[in-house]
Amino acid sequence: MAAQVVDSALAAEVKATTASDVVFYVMDSAGEPRIAASTLGRDPILIAMLRRMGAPTARAPNDSGANVESGPAPHAEVVLGGDHFVGRGAALRSAGGDVLGGFVALRSRDAEMAPYVALRRWIAVAGLLGLVVAFGQAYLAARSVARPVLALADATRRAADGDYSAVVDVDSDDEVGELADAVRTMLVDLREKEALVAVMQAPASVAPSIASAATPVG
Repeated sequence: MAAQVVDSALAAEVKATTASDVVFYVMDSAGEPRIAASTLGRDPILIAMLRRMGAPTARAPNDSGANVESGPAPHAEVVLGGDHFVGRGAALRSAGGDVLGGFVALRSRDAEMAPYVALRRWIAVAGLLGLVVAFGQAYLAARSVARPVLALADATRRAADGDYSAVVDVDSDDEVGELADAVRTMLVDLREKEALVAVMQAPASVAPSIASAATPVG
C-alpha cells in the first residue's frame, strides 16, 4: 500500500490543482486536532474551526483499508485576516473506525462573490445612468411642450385684458401648432373688430380717416 506524505508541498499542490486552500490535520492522543500541513498557516483560529466541525461518526471503508466519513461533509467557516473562508471537510479513519485526521478545503467567499458583486455594481450604475437619461429626456420633452403652451397662455391673457398685439411665435405640426394658429386667427379678428369699434365710436369728422387707416391697402 502506497503512502502519501502530508506536508506543505502536498498542500501547495492541492491548492494549485483545485484553486482551494486546504488544511490537513491529524488527531493527537487526546483526541485534539493538530494541523499537519496548510496553505493558510497554523493559526489557532484554524484549530478552533476544526474543533467546531466536530468528529464525524459515520464511516465507509475504502480500498486502502482506511475509512473516510460518509454522508454530507461537515461545513467549515472561518475568518482569517479579514477574509471570510467557507468550505467542506472530511475525516480519515483507520480500519477500526478511529479518526486519524482529515482535511478541510476552503475558498474565500469574498473572492468567489467578487464577480457577482461587480455585476451587481455595474447593474446599479447602468440603472442610475438610465434614470439620468430618462429624467433628462423627460425634462427636454416637458420643456418643448411647456414653452409654446406658456406663450399661448400669455397671448390669451393679454387678449383678455384688451391687448391684441401679442405675437404667437409657435411653429409646430402637432396639436399645439393647431392651437397656435387658432390663437393667431383670434388675435387678428380681435384687432379688426377693435379697429371697427374705434371707427364707429369716432366723431364723424375723423371716422373716414380712421376707417381708411384700418382698411388694408391692396
